[in-house]
Amino acid sequence: MEDPVHWLESAETCDCDQSTVGSAWSLLRKAWGCKKSGNCFIPAEKLQEAEEQYSSGLRSVARAVGLVALESLETEDPFEHRDFQRTAKLVEGALHRNLSLTAQRQGNYTAALRHADASLLAEPGNLKSKYRRALALLHLNRESEADANLREVLAKEPQNMDARRLLQRVQRPLAAPTPATPSSTEADRPQPHKQKTCHCGICELWADKLSADTAADLLQSGGAKMLLARRDSRGRTALHLAVMQEEANPNASSQTSAACGRCQGLVEALIDAGAEVELTDEDERTPLHLAALEGRPKAVSLLLDAGCLPDTLDRFGRSPLYYAAAANHRDVVALLTDRGHADQSILFHALKEKFGTHNFVLHDWPEYNGCWMSSKEGRLPDLPLRPV
Repeated sequence: MEDPVHWLESAETCDCDQSTVGSAWSLLRKAWGCKKSGNCFIPAEKLQEAEEQYSSGLRSVARAVGLVALESLETEDPFEHRDFQRTAKLVEGALHRNLSLTAQRQGNYTAALRHADASLLAEPGNLKSKYRRALALLHLNRESEADANLREVLAKEPQNMDARRLLQRVQRPLAAPTPATPSSTEADRPQPHKQKTCHCGICELWADKLSADTAADLLQSGGAKMLLARRDSRGRTALHLAVMQEEANPNASSQTSAACGRCQGLVEALIDAGAEVELTDEDERTPLHLAALEGRPKAVSLLLDAGCLPDTLDRFGRSPLYYAAAANHRDVVALLTDRGHADQSILFHALKEKFGTHNFVLHDWPEYNGCWMSSKEGRLPDLPLRPV
């Protein structure tokens, strides 16, 4: 067998062999199907569903290997046994690799490392598995091991930008000076209790630099400059987190506004403080991707004014316009197309996926008037909402 993946995905393959070995091959194909089904849940962040599919696939692989062992295939047909083992290891490695991803996204970095190791056991030298392993090691504060794995990846793939970005994150704590050990007197002295006044994502990200202040207070005092590039476990900066927050409603009551948190509406303050608008998270999403996905028109407007590129694609090949259209955020779609001049060729794919037909133009989006096209001609001049 020259290409196991081609065999696993071939529509012409027939599963009519009812022998034990034939059933084992069918189970491998079923496991591969579980992998593909699980992958469909990842972009929508349905991690539990994806995990169930991947785990089901591993059970099918185990059953397949057991059936082949019963038939003594290694002795009776060593060439088919070789092909079977090669295919089984490929499927097993892919499933463990994807389970490492789902575990990492759920914050279970020990499980993420375990699955990455299992993937490398099945497919030694797999670069994606080494990257997954390095990512888990980074979150487990094992930076030296993560550094070694990433250097192995870059030695084989020097242009791997994911590995380069992660290596930069790994090297920051390695290069940080070791803090001085406090004297016994200082260690015994009771430390003042830090009272948290806000539990928003930004305050959690900057918690070690806050006392009774909030992120909003720190920004006003000008003390947040060194924290703007700090990232959480998913690679998101304060600006990523800010654009996902509910936007202030001028008609809301004071009690409702207070419930939204004191750090509501920090997008403009973060941009003015110097936050980078093009930094990407672990999914290669800029703040504009997340603002479009959440339907935050004010944040989208501010990001466009700050120069955030509207056509940047994330690791799934999707732009901010795609997410805005798929989530039915029409005000954000209008901003991205009319003011951001976003490439609208992806708009048709997003809406077709949402509505299942090209007839969405007339039936579901009646405001579509022919001016939202992939061509950038015939548009009104860009009119920023913020004063220049």
